[in-house]
Amino acid sequence: MRRSYYGNWREGLGPMKGNYKTRVGAVGLAVALAMAPAACGSSDDDVTATATTATTAKPAASTSTTAASTKPQTIKVTGSDFKFTGLPETAPAGSKISLTTDKSGEPHELVAVHVPESESRSAKEIAALSDAELETVLAGDPALVTIAMPGTTDTPGPVVGDGTHSEPGRYSILCTFPKGTTPEDVANAQGPLQGEDPHYHLGMVDEITIQ
Repeated sequence: MRRSYYGNWREGLGPMKGNYKTRVGAVGLAVALAMAPAACGSSDDDVTATATTATTAKPAASTSTTAASTKPQTIKVTGSDFKFTGLPETAPAGSKISLTTDKSGEPHELVAVHVPESESRSAKEIAALSDAELETVLAGDPALVTIAMPGTTDTPGPVVGDGTHSEPGRYSILCTFPKGTTPEDVANAQGPLQGEDPHYHLGMVDEITIQ
């Protein structure tokens, strides 16, 4: 059985345990249920209005793409069993990550940790290393950690940092929850979640370069 990566810093973060219990436990399941009707409640008029607005704005957008790409942006990432989608290869410093988890899957987290400049291996190659090697390569504390319960966006949200990538560099992006994690497991966590097959071993690993 391989423990979930980053167990050491989890055990050392007292406030994070509180975040798990209050921010996840208090609102996780309730918000997941409450958000489901809202997500399905868009009317035909709303869809038509959105499509009309997008169509109208499209020609103007092409003239500002270059300028906008240098400004901080909200990066909307989706976590599903077991992959991240929506993560660009690069993003400007100051960009903020928002995590949405598929409602039919397990809870997911997005852990971003800086990759040393001397490291040439890809994030997937690094994630395939043994526990000891992995923690040597990715030795620093994470730049950010955000969690989303099934069917929610940013609920409970960031538990380390506020979701903003402010420092340039290359970052490995992982979900360290073990396979089979439930909302109750996250809500009741008193430390690192233990179990076989951390999600990053199943393909939930990516990388981003902050410029």
